[in-house]
Amino acid sequence: MKKTVCVIVAALMTSLVPSTLQAQLTDYQDVTFFQNPLKDANQFTAGYGEVHSSHTLNSNKKTSDFGILAAMPFANLQVAVNWLYYMACYPCGTKYKGLLDPEIHGKYSFLKTDRMTAAAGAYATLPIGAGEVGAGRFNYGIWGAARFYTCAQFLLRLYMGIGFYEMTTSTSHGTSSTSNTEYKSRVQFGAGAMKQVKSGLYAIADASATLNSTTEIKATAGVEYQKGPYAFRGSAGINRNAYTDTDDPSWTTSGLFMLGVRVTF
Repeated sequence: MKKTVCVIVAALMTSLVPSTLQAQLTDYQDVTFFQNPLKDANQFTAGYGEVHSSHTLNSNKKTSDFGILAAMPFANLQVAVNWLYYMACYPCGTKYKGLLDPEIHGKYSFLKTDRMTAAAGAYATLPIGAGEVGAGRFNYGIWGAARFYTCAQFLLRLYMGIGFYEMTTSTSHGTSSTSNTEYKSRVQFGAGAMKQVKSGLYAIADASATLNSTTEIKATAGVEYQKGPYAFRGSAGINRNAYTDTDDPSWTTSGLFMLGVRVTF
């Protein structure tokens, strides 16, 4: 009798585990990280639009960007557009502002299991932004990402990518000058974790590093609250960057703040 009961309990647990894990997978599909949200292995169940703003503050300058993002899933594919308006203010009173280049993103989800999803993607910018804020350049890149669902009900994300950025330099020759355009690579990788605190409320933390002539390290933490088709998001963090191709790199620390509202349609 005791053996029969144990067999029945074991069978019930085996039958329930896949559905439990699948419910967990579904719970996190429509939740995004704060850093590089489009470089992720989740697949939204519907299209969405988002308005967001980010702010960086240190002793040298204050920068802000205000953006709109729209994405639409098609089976295992997802296409998204992100466009920002950028402002930079310096203590001396100098200000720069203008539209950045819109980013076009595409990704393909090639692996889906009860415990893991994986995707690869690419992006490119349309060079129609304002030159005074460093826009008007064709940049592009590729990336890969994976999400893991742990027994402790945490979701983990890992991603890595490489981007190629258009750089233009001018050389003076007396009264004339020549311009030279080349592409420089930039490697970026990151990791993050999120947990559903209660129905509709998620705690999110992520970190990333960007490596080229300028090394940049970011760490952020925040929350996302979902109510019906709406999601309200906010985070804070720190940013450390330096020109590491010099003999004596000088590191700058900045505060990061982000707010956003997303609507699923």
